[in-house]
Amino acid sequence: MDGRDSPSLVLLAAGRSTRYGTPKQLAPLGPEGESLTAYSVVDGLRAGFRRIVVVTSRELRPRLEAHLQGVLGEGLPLHWALQELEMLPDDLRHLGGDRAKPWGTAQAILAAAPLLPGPFGVANADDWYGPEAFRALATALDAMGGGIPDPADSPNGPCPAVAVGYPMRATLSPSGGVSRGWITADAGGRVRRVLELRNVRSAGGGRILGVDPEGHPVAVPPDTPASMNLWGFHPCLLSLLHEAFRVFLMESGADLVSEFALSTAVDRLLEAGALDLRLIPEGRRWFGVTHPGDADTVARKLEALHGDGTYPDPLSQALG
Repeated sequence: MDGRDSPSLVLLAAGRSTRYGTPKQLAPLGPEGESLTAYSVVDGLRAGFRRIVVVTSRELRPRLEAHLQGVLGEGLPLHWALQELEMLPDDLRHLGGDRAKPWGTAQAILAAAPLLPGPFGVANADDWYGPEAFRALATALDAMGGGIPDPADSPNGPCPAVAVGYPMRATLSPSGGVSRGWITADAGGRVRRVLELRNVRSAGGGRILGVDPEGHPVAVPPDTPASMNLWGFHPCLLSLLHEAFRVFLMESGADLVSEFALSTAVDRLLEAGALDLRLIPEGRRWFGVTHPGDADTVARKLEALHGDGTYPDPLSQALG
């Protein structure tokens, strides 16, 4: 692949961490105070991503940049994008006047768009996905850049994409409910639906319950694939997201707490036939911080990963 098509990894690090109380992107959870963001940078670079695009807020960028340089060293292929409320189409700028929070994860991708010359992965900065998941994602993006024609040459064809799925039962928090994307795929791995659920939690006896977008309680199969926001996209997604964001703003932009979530945008594009999304089943191990009570468990798991040789001490040695 040439430089234009080399895969990038977008780390979503602009969240306000309302439930956690402090910025999860900076939480010192590793043995030497490393954040989960730092582990994703290491896993992404070791998997073959050529550049890391960190989407964050203007306020957090100096602290996050200083942290990553402090634990991983300088000279890393880090690029920075700021997610700001004012990033709206000119004729819809009035909608952001009284809003206090960003527009959601799909808008974060649009913030990174100028820095994405080729296929790109997307990951949350406050999740640990497992090195094998990043390797599988990078492999899929290599194939996407080198073996799939640009949909611009065939404008009626859907845009290719991949989603790394994890067993729903392996993605829950013992500290409270979480948001998860419920993936429905056919036997060949083609995704038909990504339903965003709220308050997903264990209900005992192996049962999992959640709340659908209409507020209805739903029972979720424990082994059904869950989206943890680990995606791979052809750059043709960006023009689709621009249009989808415009539609979202016209429908919901006056709501001060509505969010343009990436999983919801993907689901709408699937419904419209604009996206060809394939499931990658390599998601096996996951942990992350949603609630303050998750921190101790995550710290113990990271310490064990240093103990078994998955990561060296210090973490910076993983990058040579």
